Amino acid sequence: KRLRSRIEYVLAWAIRRGHRTTPNCAVWHHNLEFDLPSKEKVKPTKHFEAPTYDEIKYIVQYCLSHPSPVSGCVLFAIATCVRITEVRLAEPSEIKGDVWYCPIDRRKVAVPNRVPLSGLALKALEMAQNEKYIFTASGKTPIDLNSPRLKIRGIVGRAVTMHGCRSTFKDWCTENGKDDLLSEKSLMHVTGDKSYRAYQRSDLLARRRVLMQEWSDFLLSI
Repeated sequence: KRLRSRIEYVLAWAIRRGHRTTPNCAVWHHNLEFDLPSKEKVKPTKHFEAPTYDEIKYIVQYCLSHPSPVSGCVLFAIATCVRITEVRLAEPSEIKGDVWYCPIDRRKVAVPNRVPLSGLALKALEMAQNEKYIFTASGKTPIDLNSPRLKIRGIVGRAVTMHGCRSTFKDWCTENGKDDLLSEKSLMHVTGDKSYRAYQRSDLLARRRVLMQEWSDFLLSI
């Protein structure tokens, strides 16, 4: 899939620059899709490995008892359910009381950008360095992208991922009857079609605060 995409891009450039006059033979839509099977039929989608409820609770307890910038980063990501790529770049100025204002230009989707901070998230901030980045080992650069993943793998002894922790949160919400819209907004997923989003504009901060505190209480329960 990557190879075809790169060939398509090179040939498109060549056509644009006048170095090629024949059609782009690497285009998938209305071209190769008639002759080749889709990627999903050749190789089933493999989802990120998610920790079980017991494992994610153990990760939380371990990080609380072994404070460090990486532990704080892991806890903050689990508590907020925000993607680790966004958490590691968080800056002290973005924290206003019990809300994290994550810049829209750093988000995969534009809304919501206000993230309620539960008790566990605030505990994670106690491990903050308060330098340029909240969680930093050097004071000048953010935590390495792979460090949180390697840490939780070492804790539970198998190939779980930080993204998988978001899946664990979604499973917990579904199994405990939590509002689907709240859980989707907490995961920063786009909800509904354009028409729906045009009318449903609230980020439901107050209700998400309650949900994330319930998630925090669950993670800290024995």
